[in-house]
Amino acid sequence: MKWMEPMARPTHHLPPPSMSSCGKSPVSSGEGPNSTAWVKMFKKPGGGLKKSYQPGSMLSLALTKGLLNEPGQNSCFLNSAVQVLWQLDIFRRSLRQLSGHFCLGDACIFCALKSIFSQFQQSRERVLPSDSLRNALAETFKDEQRFQLGLMDDAAECFVW
Repeated sequence: MKWMEPMARPTHHLPPPSMSSCGKSPVSSGEGPNSTAWVKMFKKPGGGLKKSYQPGSMLSLALTKGLLNEPGQNSCFLNSAVQVLWQLDIFRRSLRQLSGHFCLGDACIFCALKSIFSQFQQSRERVLPSDSLRNALAETFKDEQRFQLGLMDDAAECFVW
């Protein structure tokens, strides 16, 4: 059985998920930011941001791709960090615009992250691997024995690269 972390991102051009399929999606657990209940909160009377909710706005969420975490990979810490970065519109736009960097080949975290973000935007696959980024982290930090393949790590430490 494969495990993937669900992701949702704010969109400007996609309609919000339909109420009939939102809770049934394989990437949605029915709880949290992907749930139908979360979207309904903005629509019901007294929901706080009722007047602010507009389909297709920053408050609407569309289900997007998940990141693969096969048994034994223990990549959930990394997938969580990637999901947080993906949610930051300014980060996504800045990363997309950057082109020049000192490439480290297979150990290049920049290239691996840029590749994953590109797949989020362009791939039709619902589940994407984060192997390239996981391998780049392991290679970059092998001397410090951090982010090694198959071992659990802390998502917050990913932000201290």
